Amino acid sequence: MTIRGRRNPHHLGTALSTRDPEGLARFYSGLLGWTYRVADKTWVTMLVPGSRTYLAFALDEHHEPPVWPSEPGRPGQQMHLDIGVDELGPAVEDAIALGARQASFQPQNDVRVMLDPAGHPFCLYLEHD
Repeated sequence: MTIRGRRNPHHLGTALSTRDPEGLARFYSGLLGWTYRVADKTWVTMLVPGSRTYLAFALDEHHEPPVWPSEPGRPGQQMHLDIGVDELGPAVEDAIALGARQASFQPQNDVRVMLDPAGHPFCLYLEHD
């Protein structure tokens, strides 16, 4: 099936800019338990298991980490990843052990805003059934 020139189902991906694509891929591989493939020094891709969706890491030698929460005149986040967890405490500890840090501003009790090694915000949230 073709939809306006695209295959269906087609790949859908998210790419994060970083000065160290493979290093950021190692971080998310450890955090999510997914494997990654190094295409070259400028692009690393990690497929979501059992899907055609991917998370990629693109070299940007001028990458500046976004500011959380946003501040006028400084680079703010363009997007962030939400990762559902069963328990916040152990999930936060694991993320920190892999190289993340907890953001100083936390807007919700059942969510922890974390910053990955490249400074991208991501959220660990309690996943309710």
